[in-house]
Order: sequence, then C-alpha cells, then structure tokens
Amino acid sequence: MWTLYLYESVGDVTGSPRAAAGQQQDSHTLLQLSGAVEAMQLGVTITDTQGRIVYVNPTDAELHGYTPAELIGRDANIYAPQLRRRRLSGEQLRALGRWVRESVNVRKDGSTFAVRLLSDIIRDPDGEPIGIVTTCEDITERRVLEEELRHAQKMEALGQLTGGIAHDFNNLLTVILTHLDLLLEAVPPSAGELRSDVAEIRLAAQRGSALVRKLLAFSRKERISPAPLDLAGFVSEQYDVLRRVLPESIHIDVQNAAGLSPASADTNAVQQMLLNLVTNARDAMPSGGKLRIETCRVELDERFRAEHGWGDPGSYVALTVNDTGVGMSAHTLEHLFEPFFTTKAPDKGTGLGMAMVYGLIKQHDGFVDVTSAEGRGTTIRLLFPEARVVSEDWPSPHHPAPAVRHGRETILVVEDEASIRRAAQRLLERSGYRVLVASDGAEALEICRSRNGEVGLILSDVVMPNMGGRELYDRLRADGTNVPFVFTSGHVIRDLGHLPLDPAVPFLQKPWTADELLLNVREALDNPP
Repeated sequence: MWTLYLYESVGDVTGSPRAAAGQQQDSHTLLQLSGAVEAMQLGVTITDTQGRIVYVNPTDAELHGYTPAELIGRDANIYAPQLRRRRLSGEQLRALGRWVRESVNVRKDGSTFAVRLLSDIIRDPDGEPIGIVTTCEDITERRVLEEELRHAQKMEALGQLTGGIAHDFNNLLTVILTHLDLLLEAVPPSAGELRSDVAEIRLAAQRGSALVRKLLAFSRKERISPAPLDLAGFVSEQYDVLRRVLPESIHIDVQNAAGLSPASADTNAVQQMLLNLVTNARDAMPSGGKLRIETCRVELDERFRAEHGWGDPGSYVALTVNDTGVGMSAHTLEHLFEPFFTTKAPDKGTGLGMAMVYGLIKQHDGFVDVTSAEGRGTTIRLLFPEARVVSEDWPSPHHPAPAVRHGRETILVVEDEASIRRAAQRLLERSGYRVLVASDGAEALEICRSRNGEVGLILSDVVMPNMGGRELYDRLRADGTNVPFVFTSGHVIRDLGHLPLDPAVPFLQKPWTADELLLNVREALDNPP
C-alpha cells in the first residue's frame, strides 16, 4: 500500500516512529485514501525532503510516459530537467505552505506539455516537514482553448475597429467620388489631359472603395449576393493581383471564351475562390510551372448527370484553374473538401481553403469538379449558373451603364455629415430635383409634418444622432405618410442588425457614386412601395 511505503520511506529520512504508529491505527482510513488517490484523474507525486520520488499514482506516471516503478526513487527533476530546480533548506521547507504554478513538463520520449502544479508540505505530528505532495494537471487543451478565445476576442475587437474606420472612410470616399463625378461632368471633352487626370483620381477612389469592402468583410461570414458578373472580364482584371501572388517561375496563361454570357455570382466570393485555387496551384509547383485559367460556357444535360453522378441540367459559366504541379493522390482527392484536411506542413495551411471553395460554390447553386493525379497536375473547374439577363441590357466594363434619368420631384436628404449632405444636394439639384436637407431624423420629421405631401422621396442615413433613419421611417409610417425611402449607410447591412430595415426599402451602401445615387432615387420614385 502506497501510504505504508510513504511513511516507511519518509521515516527513514526523518526518524519519526509516530508516523508508522498512526498508520497502523488508521489502516482502514488509509486504505480508502490509497484507493482514492490511485483512481484520481489528476497526477499525484510525493517526494521526500531531498526531492526523491517516494510515490507516484498511475495517472501521473502515464502523463509522463512512465510506469510508477520507473519513477520511484528518481529525482523529481526528471519531470522538468530544463528548470534545474534547486533544493530547499529545512528552514525554507518549514516556512512554506501551499503554492501553485504553471509550467512545462517533459515526457519520457522528450515531448513536452503544459501543466498546472499544486504543492503542499507534508508534516509529521510535530509539524516538521517530511515531504512534498504535488498534484499535476495536463492543461494543454485548456491552453489551446484559451488561445482560441484570445484570438476570437482579438478578431472581434479588430473587426469592430476595422468597421469603425471603414465607416468613416466610406463617408470620405462618398464625398470624393460624388465631387469627382460632378467635376467630370463639368470638364469639357476638349480638356483631354485634365479629364484623364480626374478619371485617374476617380479610379483610385474606386479602388479605395473596393479595399474598404474587403476590410468590412474581414473576420465576418457574409451571405453571398449573386448578381450578373462578367466572369471573363473579372478574371482579366484580376491578372495583376494573381501575378503578384505567383513567383516568376510560374507562367500564367488566361483564356477567355468570346461572347461569354454573365454568370450568376458574388464578386467577392469569386475572388476568394480564385485566389485560393491559385495559391494552392502555386504551392503545388515549388520549382515553377504553368498555370492556365480559362472561362467558357458549359451545358449540362441529363446524360451528363447520369454519367457523372452530379450536375443539374442547365447552362453554366465555367472558371477553370489548371496547374502542372505535383498532383494529388486518390486518398487526397477523397478527402479534399473536408474541413481541416490538408497535406501541407502545419505552418503552411489550415485545411479550410477547399472546404470554403466547396461551400461557396454550393451557395451559388453551382458545382466544382476536380481532376488530378500524382505527378500530372491538377484541374479544378467551378461551374456558376448562367445569369438570366438579356446580354444587350447587361452593363459590363466594356459597355456604358444605362443613362440616368433626371426628375423634378422634391427630395429630402437626411444626413448628419455636412459634406455628404452638400454633395448629395448638389448632385440632385443638378439633375433637376428640388432638394430639402436635414441633419438628423428629428429635423426631417418636422419638415415632413410641416410640408404635408410636398416631399416626394426621403434619402436618409440609417445611423444618426438624435434620431436615425429607421426611427424616422417608423414615425412617418405611424403618421400614415407613405413617402418612398432610400436608406444609405457607411456600415454594411450586417452591422445594422440591431436596426432591422424594411427589406422593401432600397439600401445604398456608401461610398456611392453619382450614377448609383441617381439610379436608386429614380427607381424608388418610379416604383413606390
């Protein structure tokens, strides 16, 4: 029994006969205590005053990769030789009570793990130290969970900070883009160089807008919004970005089919998928190779589904990424889309990339097809449903947007940012509208009540001091005023979840351009709820 062995061993060191006598008197109690300690899920080690192990329970021995017999009589420094613990004097032992610490222990095979240690001095009936009992808890899993929690909290804080910065940046870009549109309209075509300079500034502002959208999507799980997308044009526009991702040893070849119909796809999601596939292809060609990106139209029928076991009949636009890399084994292909499955080194990949691609393409009601063999490269084809639009009416980078119609209605602009308020007022007035302005919802409510029936549409920011756009909308509806609304905000609509908006009301994300604002206003006036 361990207790008897403990007291006999410690008795040899301390010369205390009373410990053995106490053990004989309480043998039944000690037997129960022995069984309890043996069964504990915490490791328990007892050392004498010289640091030699006189008892270790099975849990502690197993934690460290030993049997109890291998540890009895060994120096306790075997658990953490890197710490080189110094011996405590008798005076120091007498002064000690309970102490807790977290450390790193070493297993028999040399591997390490995080532990939480709690130690107590064992004393004889005279109060003299005769040993130390230490419980050992493996906190590796707890450390991982704590790290995940810290990471999640950091990401949440970073997401909030990014959202705030992006909101303010969106307001600035709205003013810049609106005034650049006004400036372009005022500069005559004959001023070629000046007009070109203004257009370059506007292009830079639009790139800033795209960057803000990426920041707003950071650490969020946004729902996709498929819309007609010129997939061929998009791939061509992404060439410079992809070229920066790839080393010079990899040659890129982009092939787009002529007259390709638009795909029903979310631009940001397509960019995520394309970058992921290109990055994987890069990693599969460490010594260089060829990367081919193609877009084409694909028609699937019942015969195809019968032969391949997937694919709903219909028209699709395919985005194909082919590399000349190392390829994949049958086992890898079988598990390719499983979350956290990866063949890369721990610091090279998370195993979530292809799972993300699979999830996104499924959200598009599309399909992904993978062909690969070891030493023969990989081909991944994404099939997006063809958008149901008339190609002649579909705006693309190569066709001008539809003409913006003007009007003579009265528009109430409700915006707390004075610069945006002025920009919207100038733009609408130049398009023939009569414009009233308010700095918040409360002021706008008074204007509407005092000018009953005069306001034809309200263009309102959602988040404002005193009264926001959502409350203004509710107050007017309660009054029985059904004037059309267009909501606008520098926040993404996901961040406005605490202010649920009527889905029938148009929402214009800042930064908006002149064309976007005028089109939304005209459409809301022509199609009131």
